[in-house]
Amino acid sequence: MSILFLFFFIFLFLIQYIYIKINLEVQNMKIFIILIISISVMILYLFNKIEKQKIKILYLTKQNHLLLKKINDSKNIYDNMNHIKNLELKPIPLNIKNVYIKNITPIRLAPFDFSPKILDLSKNSRLNIISKIYIMDVLWYEILIINQDKNKLTGWVKDCNINFIYTS
Repeated sequence: MSILFLFFFIFLFLIQYIYIKINLEVQNMKIFIILIISISVMILYLFNKIEKQKIKILYLTKQNHLLLKKINDSKNIYDNMNHIKNLELKPIPLNIKNVYIKNITPIRLAPFDFSPKILDLSKNSRLNIISKIYIMDVLWYEILIINQDKNKLTGWVKDCNINFIYTS
């Protein structure tokens, strides 16, 4: 903005200089002043618009860097996961399908610790267990939640994160 004000003062100085040199008539001078004022207002408006665009570009650049960092972090996690040679999956038969949860528990998109969290279940939430499986010696439950709006949500819950109250 300081450059803008500097430009504006130089512009006013040039107007006075031209006025002194040309020595215009009064009628022509009024038109000239109106023209100069309108041009200066347009220039101020355009500089203001440019400043707003600069702020938007800086904000978008910051968001872009954050998203690229998240992508790189997730690639590193999946690259580390690909190095695991012995990924053992052991399905286990179900004996109970309906349960309530005692503690606040995160639901994950996939049965891995680095998988994105879908939501946190509150205490005393009712769940339907679809399946259970051992992955790398950790027991995971695939669950189904049907809320009051009849929306279905499936996800994975780690066994050590929860305490079940079995119903039937």
